[in-house]
Amino acid sequence: MTPLPAHLQALAKHQAGLLTRKQLRRGGVTNARIRWAIGRRWQLVLPGVVAIFTSRLGADQRLIAGSLYAGPDALLSGPVGARLHGVTAPWVSTYPLLTFLVPEHKTNRTSGFVTVRRTQRPDLRPVTLRGVEVASAARCVADSARICRREEDARALTISSLQRRVTSEDHLYAELLAGPVRFSAAVRAGIVQFQAGAWSISEVDLLKAL
Repeated sequence: MTPLPAHLQALAKHQAGLLTRKQLRRGGVTNARIRWAIGRRWQLVLPGVVAIFTSRLGADQRLIAGSLYAGPDALLSGPVGARLHGVTAPWVSTYPLLTFLVPEHKTNRTSGFVTVRRTQRPDLRPVTLRGVEVASAARCVADSARICRREEDARALTISSLQRRVTSEDHLYAELLAGPVRFSAAVRAGIVQFQAGAWSISEVDLLKAL
């Protein structure tokens, strides 16, 4: 197999060894060559996303692969986004799915370790973390709480993010006002409990007892 053109090698290096099928075709690589390489020297890690190596993806490579799958206008949010911002709540630390937000004219889809969700509210304060575009800390925390199954975990996430100064009460309140009311009660409760002096759910329980 002949080496990739220099410009594709440079792009792959920038993207941690990952390329999309579209990038490969635009760079002059035929579909036949892509099919031949996948399973021999390359691997298909997500639909339309190719790793030009056969070893297991690292954490940063998973982030970049997810971003390439979601598209150039996607923002990482949810638990993994909150984790990149510095939130350390236990369930966030182990949540496996990368959640990307895309404009509302795109489609919802899920594949492997990535889920893509449409939004009518583009985030206005994205940042670049670990090579991918990430929604603001307040958006990531609120989106995480909205998908959390246990109210206690959502409150713990909120308190942890405020305790570590990942985000502020004002930014969280603004996100709650702008976003859907459903599933926001636990975040509001977490803010109130933090303002009352609680730094953890165990302290909340102690305050209630007192």
